[in-house]
Amino acid sequence: MVAFGSNPEEITKMGEFREALISCRISEELERTETRGKTMGTIFSDTLVRLRKENGFKTAYSFYYGNGGAPVLKISYRKYLALEQGRNLPVFGRLRGLLLGLRILPNSHEAQELISAWLRTMAGEADYREVLEPILLLKPNLSPMSPMDKALRKSLTGEKYHVSSAQLAVVAASQVNYLCFLALANDSGAWTPEKLAAHLALPSKDISACLKELKSVKLVKERAGRYKCPLAEKMLEYPHRTPLVEKMLMKLLEYQEELLKTGKPVWRRRGIIRADAGALAGFIPLMKLSLSTVHTFATTRKTRESAIYLIEGRIIKLRDF
Repeated sequence: MVAFGSNPEEITKMGEFREALISCRISEELERTETRGKTMGTIFSDTLVRLRKENGFKTAYSFYYGNGGAPVLKISYRKYLALEQGRNLPVFGRLRGLLLGLRILPNSHEAQELISAWLRTMAGEADYREVLEPILLLKPNLSPMSPMDKALRKSLTGEKYHVSSAQLAVVAASQVNYLCFLALANDSGAWTPEKLAAHLALPSKDISACLKELKSVKLVKERAGRYKCPLAEKMLEYPHRTPLVEKMLMKLLEYQEELLKTGKPVWRRRGIIRADAGALAGFIPLMKLSLSTVHTFATTRKTRESAIYLIEGRIIKLRDF
């Protein structure tokens, strides 16, 4: 047995050893837990797992805690695992939270897939076909994604990083924090506080404090006084909308509006149409996917003409008519 005395260095090493051991045990237990019962799948559980993976969440753990856990999803982690393993079926009211967590729009082909899978599992395949399917007043089937759209989504899925609520809170805490994160999340280099402050035209002491806050939530890593963002190659996805998250995202919009005042327009296209709101909603998934593809043009290295660009998609209702 190794005896640890009261030497501060020995106590620190003991603490680090215990933390590493606990982390290892937790990881092993999570792996065992998530693999139990995989043969018990239902139509709903199989659909849920497939959509979760297609939307960038590799594990049940990353989906659950990446969306805020029990306070947001209103279900414990073990009960959520039971959904994926086919041992439980959620009450219908839980589907909205799952759709939001998966970043799926309500009026989309994916939403229709998940809801249909829930109905088929709840009623049974035979009763669903003979009783429910003929009488349900469902909207016409939405056109499924084209092979090109599926290939593009697949290529982008592996590059996503789902920002947690705690991380978003630090980014939204101040305009300095937002500018600092915006710069580092778009660059693969390592920066000293002084060098970054010079590029952002901000006081070094403010940048130093900001970097410590970003490091505390693992948005940047520090080595020998230099800071680097491990997410520079990732496409960031913010948490699904809750009142608190909505408030933080509004702060980011305020910061962006300030940046737009000094920005230079590069390209613009605008049109005005008259449309039915329900029909126009079918255009949103297409626009969402198109905006996501801009990530394929991003670079994290400085070039002769590199710059930070804001790309935006908006639909504005002007008048009832």
